[in-house]
Amino acid sequence: MDGAATFNCPHCGALYAVMVGQRLASLEGSTDCKVCRRVMVRWRTPSPPTFHLIERHEDSRERKV
Repeated sequence: MDGAATFNCPHCGALYAVMVGQRLASLEGSTDCKVCRRVMVRWRTPSPPTFHLIERHEDSRERKV
């Protein structure tokens, strides 16, 4: 997956897969966390990201126990 990365919500720690797209014009936007519903990130770029929830923070804590 070229251009793929991971990102943790700065508020609750949920883990997301991130893909970066390409547009001709610069776009402004933001995305909310699907777990805590707070704004995770804002952008103004011709390469807007898309986020896909991989794991909730609570899920990763349970695996470590």
